[in-house]
Amino acid sequence: DAPRMPAIAWHLHERSFGDDAERRQLHDLLRQAVQGKAVRFVFDRPRTVIALAEGLDRRCPGVLLEVGLDLAVLTNRPEIEHDGATLLKKLPSLARMAVSAATQKRQFLRGLPETSPLKRQFLIDRAAAVVVPMGLDAAVRNLTGASLTRSVLSLDFAVQILQTLNDTLRDAGRSIHLDLRLDSHALPAADGTVSLPTQLDIAGKLHARAGAGTATLLLADEEQGDIAALGELLHAAWSSSSITRLRMQRVGGTLQQGELAI
Repeated sequence: DAPRMPAIAWHLHERSFGDDAERRQLHDLLRQAVQGKAVRFVFDRPRTVIALAEGLDRRCPGVLLEVGLDLAVLTNRPEIEHDGATLLKKLPSLARMAVSAATQKRQFLRGLPETSPLKRQFLIDRAAAVVVPMGLDAAVRNLTGASLTRSVLSLDFAVQILQTLNDTLRDAGRSIHLDLRLDSHALPAADGTVSLPTQLDIAGKLHARAGAGTATLLLADEEQGDIAALGELLHAAWSSSSITRLRMQRVGGTLQQGELAI
């Protein structure tokens, strides 16, 4: 399932790690995050467009719709026959189904009466359509026999899947003048035995191919108390990875909803 909406999205930039006051704020939020509060960290980097939410950034005023692609179901179809090369050949057709849904939604909105609030307030032709790959790890396990968090070959195959989807959406979007965006907020969390740097490395590789995503960093009990170390880990992820958004979760824990005491 896709993660529930967080209570707060905290944007991190260079001053977040160098300025004493901002670093104290970051550490306060990290303490709440490891306690299970719904905090999501968003990485703002120089010379990149600031991400606002799934499919949204400073250049995009809205989202037409979000389409999920169930990759695990596709791998179980008889014509795939547990063959990775066959899956990669079928993926563009699956992606084009999402393109068709987005095109129909845009056409519907264009046909609304001029008095419609959506027609007046929603910038239809500048909005994006978001495509979400679902069940990526399950699909990879079905075809390779190993989780993408446990096998380099499985991770490489997951990267190929995302790259194929991204290329197809980009080319299709150009032909119909529609902004189609892959956003991998349904990507799996690693299990708690995978080191934190390795979890970040995996997430960075997936986000680099998808273009955006939300990584879930799983914390073992002994990793939850060292807030300064977690802050340094975020700094490393901000400076040297392609991760777009990140949330933290204790091993075996769940995120809580509600107000944050900040």
